[in-house]
Amino acid sequence: MEELEPEKGKKQKKIKLSDRKRITKLLLERFFDLRAFGAPLKASEFPGEVVRGPCQIPMVQSLNTVMPVDVGITRGSVTNEKDADKESTMGSFSKVRHAAFMGVCTVSAHLAEKTGFSEGDFALLTDAIDNMFEEDRSYNRILNMQGMVVLKHDDCLRSGKLHNLKKAIKVDQKKKYTESFEDYEISIDKKMLPEGISIERNDF
Repeated sequence: MEELEPEKGKKQKKIKLSDRKRITKLLLERFFDLRAFGAPLKASEFPGEVVRGPCQIPMVQSLNTVMPVDVGITRGSVTNEKDADKESTMGSFSKVRHAAFMGVCTVSAHLAEKTGFSEGDFALLTDAIDNMFEEDRSYNRILNMQGMVVLKHDDCLRSGKLHNLKKAIKVDQKKKYTESFEDYEISIDKKMLPEGISIERNDF
């Protein structure tokens, strides 16, 4: 790879397609995030190919209306000279007492084959999602991953469409105003799952 390193102050030489493929292969073997989510390597320092990652995680959606609340706080220290004569100052922050969100992660079998994304990589991804909030706590924001449902297609061309699979996962509120995750009931309607779809994991 050193021979392909561009010299500073000089226009980068055109990289052969065979070299681009070799660079891409080396990077895919080394980096998990590249195998999972891809990257536009043509714009990187070592130009490779544009890699389309098999894993896609869209924006999560709240199960009900999120109501933020402004909370007043007293700060026991001063942070600027104009407040030097004060013993404390007032401030505020926004807080959500309770909210529940549902997200989706899809994995393309065809793109996984191209990037080398393996069953081991998938296990690493699910473990990361399971524990992603455990080291990210703060006073006004405590998030907990409550569970996961993993559905597997028997056919690499997919045995069912995503929007239909989401309909099979039922989320019901036990009461009108929810205060905890226990106020929800989550189940899978197996009758709505197309033929060729198997449940690999169900935490509910």
